[in-house]
Amino acid sequence: MAAEREELAAERAALAAEREALDADRARLDADRATLAADRARLDAERMALAASARLAARKAERAASVPAGAGSPAGPRLASRTAAPTWRELDTGAYACIVGTALTRGEHQLIRQAWPEGWLVASGLEVSDRTRSREVDLLVVAPQGLVVIEQKDTGVRGTLRFDDGGAAQADGRPVPSLSGALRQARLPAQMIGAGLRDAGVQAGYVGALLAVRGPRQVEPAQVGATRICRTDDVVTATAQMLGPLDEERALPVGTVLTILTRLGLPITGLPALQQVGFPESQW
Repeated sequence: MAAEREELAAERAALAAEREALDADRARLDADRATLAADRARLDAERMALAASARLAARKAERAASVPAGAGSPAGPRLASRTAAPTWRELDTGAYACIVGTALTRGEHQLIRQAWPEGWLVASGLEVSDRTRSREVDLLVVAPQGLVVIEQKDTGVRGTLRFDDGGAAQADGRPVPSLSGALRQARLPAQMIGAGLRDAGVQAGYVGALLAVRGPRQVEPAQVGATRICRTDDVVTATAQMLGPLDEERALPVGTVLTILTRLGLPITGLPALQQVGFPESQW
């Protein structure tokens, strides 16, 4: 009897050891899968970055080819060379749009077609630069309450899109490599514009960053750090919430708005009488 018990105990010990070995193998397999997923995400991010760089370079080359030799640009944040002289045109809602560059994605087309409030100025497809870098701005909103810089991303995600504090995106729990770095891409142009205007002595007030994503049913959370996030369908509401109600004492005066547009290389032609659409008259 004692020998049978010892044999049974030995079998149980062997079985326990086999289970531990199996658990260790599973843990190693899970770690290998996580490493592989991270490698794939990095590779996808690098491919997206290379594609974005190629697109930006193509746009620059196309626009530079149409600029006469010796043509200059304003100091501070500035607009890259463009293929034609843009102008402002009134939208059905009473807002005014200036289309600088060619929209390449459905989301970029959708941005300009939104029901922007009466009197707001929206400029699409411009590029801003400082001494070391250039960045594309999918849409710049200029309202009496301030400025909002909007980065547009298209995605095949159809569920709930979530961003963590580090900027990583997941759709229904699965990583979305195509949105890697999207929050930074939204934030950086806003920082460049705000810093450039301050350095030039322009009191532009509020300059916010908004990431709009076309595709998902829902986006969570609505803000990460200083960057607001929304679906492209909700971009007007999100922008209005960022700007807040109009405070006439802090509203951008006409002279400041014209200075901002000039500093960014945007035209004045086609603009309405700004004091009649909500911008207070300047005290010259």
